[in-house]
Amino acid sequence: MAAAAEQGGDKPKKPFPVKMLMTALLLVANLGTVGGGLYLTYAATLGFVPPQVREAELQQIRKLASEAQEATPEEPLIYTMDKITVNLNGEPKRMVRIEVNVELLNPIGFSEIMENDRRAKVRDSVTDLLGRQSFTDIESIQGKLFLKDRIASDLNSILDQGIVKAVYFSEFVVQ
Repeated sequence: MAAAAEQGGDKPKKPFPVKMLMTALLLVANLGTVGGGLYLTYAATLGFVPPQVREAELQQIRKLASEAQEATPEEPLIYTMDKITVNLNGEPKRMVRIEVNVELLNPIGFSEIMENDRRAKVRDSVTDLLGRQSFTDIESIQGKLFLKDRIASDLNSILDQGIVKAVYFSEFVVQ
């Protein structure tokens, strides 16, 4: 009977070649990745074509750069406020003594901030802003930078034509 089974019939099935299929699949994926990397390298380096700048565009760029250089003054316009001493918000009670320097973008803004009524509004705005701060708000570098930004935005809202370019602290003492 065993001989009849061998002759007639059912041969044992070979297992599916998973190992060979995985090898082929990984080989195709590897070749695709290498080919993509080579293409990206070529496109970024060897295939780079520098942009063409026409002479007319170059002249226009030079003209705009020279106009911008003429529009900005040689020396910065800095308004130095009187020293301000304010009680900080919160417990324990602390004080801050600060001297604020405001750099303005143009002479119009400088003359505008020098007017008596604007000078009082500017000082009041800075005093009010400082009075609302607590020690934890201004003890870190980020707190001081945020305070500078808030002062600049408050002063820009007060000024009509002038623009505050930067705010500097020449004295900053917290007690």
